[in-house]
Amino acid sequence: MKGLCDEHNIWIISLVPYSPSSNSVTTNGTWAMLHSSRLPLQSWAEAMGTFMYLQNHTNGDEHSI
Repeated sequence: MKGLCDEHNIWIISLVPYSPSSNSVTTNGTWAMLHSSRLPLQSWAEAMGTFMYLQNHTNGDEHSI
């Protein structure tokens, strides 16, 4: 698996599920999206989904989103 991912420039990042440190990246990113777009908190689920999509489809550079 690692060889295939390396061949296609895919990063494998292992995170501990339900870990506050792992969850804070997603929570902070979602909050930043909501705040900057001035969307109401009722849009949290959509913003979270969008943030995760962007995280999974970018190169991992924190400035690429």
